[in-house]
Amino acid sequence: QVTDAPHGALFGSISPDGKYVYVLKDQNGDEHGHFVRIPFSGGKAIDTTPNLPPYFSYSVSTSTHNDVLCFTATLEGKNKMFIVPCHQNTFESPREVYATAASLSDPICSSDGRYVCVAETDNSARGSTLLLIANDTSNGSIPMRSRVFDALIPLAFSHIADSPTVFALARRGRWYRPIFYNFARKRISEISHHLFRGDVWVLRWDEDRGTILLCDVYEARQTLYLYDMRT
Repeated sequence: QVTDAPHGALFGSISPDGKYVYVLKDQNGDEHGHFVRIPFSGGKAIDTTPNLPPYFSYSVSTSTHNDVLCFTATLEGKNKMFIVPCHQNTFESPREVYATAASLSDPICSSDGRYVCVAETDNSARGSTLLLIANDTSNGSIPMRSRVFDALIPLAFSHIADSPTVFALARRGRWYRPIFYNFARKRISEISHHLFRGDVWVLRWDEDRGTILLCDVYEARQTLYLYDMRT
């Protein structure tokens, strides 16, 4: 047990290396607070953003070595994205890299911490785009945008591709399908198969082995598939 709040803890994020749990520590269950990092084995919670006012957010994403943390939060009437560098267990001041009145998804961070990605959904129903933002303090934070989809959920960065490539769920028309989006080439690769009937959700992606565990949900029936990317 890593939390002990009278009102409970609704959600948490586990770091890629399994060392830490990130939890939004709020006051009296109002769901506004700060993300804290707690060792998975238990121990002292460290506030990751002590200089920010309380914010509303669901999850964080970190690089493999926990030296870059990113999250989206509702703050000051806007939806914002923050990057927080961490060196030797000390969190630096959070850097606001994007702000919008539109909706933002939970973000993802590349394994090396060089990029973060989030889906922005235009409330005027013009669709959703993936935003790729480089973690580069010298160049500012000008995002690269994907093509427009009906809806998007970013899942993970490829750590094998030679240019920024994001694995995501995209809806074009009726159903969600897994896609890869290469930002440099502006190229979409969709995971499709004649067996798919409804929304196809990703349960696990093992890039090194080239396999994806998928769940096809159609008319309240769930069907699991193991997809071989090589064949």
